[in-house]
Amino acid sequence: MQPYSMDSAYSAPLRPNNAPLFLANPKNRAFVEGTKTRIGNSAIILLLALIAFGVAGFIAWQFGRPVLYYDQLITGGKVADARIVDGYTSTSSRSRTVSYYVTYRFIVEGESYERQQQITSSHYNDLGIGSRVQVAYLADDPSISTLTGEYASTVQRDNDLGLTVFIGGAALIIGIILVVADAKNRRLSHQGQFLDGVLVSATGKPGSKGAYNVTLTYQFVNPMGVRMEKKVTVDRRDLRNHLPQPGTPVKIRYVNDRSLRLM
Repeated sequence: MQPYSMDSAYSAPLRPNNAPLFLANPKNRAFVEGTKTRIGNSAIILLLALIAFGVAGFIAWQFGRPVLYYDQLITGGKVADARIVDGYTSTSSRSRTVSYYVTYRFIVEGESYERQQQITSSHYNDLGIGSRVQVAYLADDPSISTLTGEYASTVQRDNDLGLTVFIGGAALIIGIILVVADAKNRRLSHQGQFLDGVLVSATGKPGSKGAYNVTLTYQFVNPMGVRMEKKVTVDRRDLRNHLPQPGTPVKIRYVNDRSLRLM
């Protein structure tokens, strides 16, 4: 067999050779052969999307809600006296950054409330167990509170905002991507048709974490008789030493010129 370098590229006219059908994604074989009715696994994709949306919702409730209430607490919250009942520091194992926390307790209408809050190092050094501080709380929900007055601090709010935006936002985006991917799979599965095509070129290049990125250029004729050429890159570690040759037959699942996929 002719050796192929990882930078190899091949060109060929639109004429299939006698090679077996090549699949860019071997998991599509059952669908191509008709033993499966759709592309991908909708149940798993939607379950993962549901988990991602759940994480986004939890982050929004746990960390985003206090951010929304912060300005309301500072400008219109009720003020109560509180005492520091605990405090500790935490050092990040990566950045070696030190974070400072205190827990305060206050009483509203005979009921005791406690909350832990991150503060600045200077405030932490000024406070000790039993120190008196002031807190602002929501009249209809005293469990939502923050330090105010001399020891008011936005450190906790800023951290909560960062968690909400970056982690919650990332989880939301992942969920949306999964739902969109499932919708595309459904459309290709139920509205698409198979078209024959051929591989024009295949180039391979090592990627990160052991990946082997194979860029496939392929041609086919659409139902209107127009010859089209497309390109896609897939991670195919099994092709590291034997890239498919030009002219190898391929299958395309086609809905229209903008909604199609190399199987």
